[in-house]
Amino acid sequence: MEDECVESFVETKKNKNSLTIRNTSDIDLPVISTVAQMSREMGVIADLQVAEAVLQADGVTLSFDATTIKGNHINEIHFNTKEQSLTASVLMLPGGRAEDYVQHIMDTLEDLSITYSAFHKCEIQEVRNKMRGKILSTLTDRAAVNSATVNKLNDLLERQLLQLNCHLHPLDGIANETRKVLLESNSIIPSAVHGTDCRIANLLYAISKLR
Repeated sequence: MEDECVESFVETKKNKNSLTIRNTSDIDLPVISTVAQMSREMGVIADLQVAEAVLQADGVTLSFDATTIKGNHINEIHFNTKEQSLTASVLMLPGGRAEDYVQHIMDTLEDLSITYSAFHKCEIQEVRNKMRGKILSTLTDRAAVNSATVNKLNDLLERQLLQLNCHLHPLDGIANETRKVLLESNSIIPSAVHGTDCRIANLLYAISKLR
């Protein structure tokens, strides 16, 4: 009897990727509020999964990317650990300014903190601080607005994040940050090696040519 009911509801057309729905008048479909509540519950579970992954990781990379679809500016936020990459939020923003991206990122961190603290019954301030402390680097397209966003995040998170750019090899971003540090040591490292980079980089390049 149950199989007959299912067959009367959904008829699968063989050799075609389509379904024909019939006799829907006999089925009690959920009301809009029920569907909305179910979607909300799925969102809470997803937030909890992301929050737990971030807090359990030694450190995470925050990546964000925006695109315009039919006039709507949509931004997505991801957290990347050594083991996995998780989508934290996809949201339509009022604009594409650094302030808009920063607000979206901070709101997402706040939502994750609230969800985790409510589920595990712990202090939200402690969760908030710990989660912010897990962010060690960012990964974005090389664009002025993204750089401005990261600079604002540095101020809010009170730390200097390693800024990586995804359209280049990540090692390029690491190399740029390394050069900045090595450049500060120019005054204390004597070297007669010629080159246009900092002294240590010139020395390493000269050594590499000896192979």
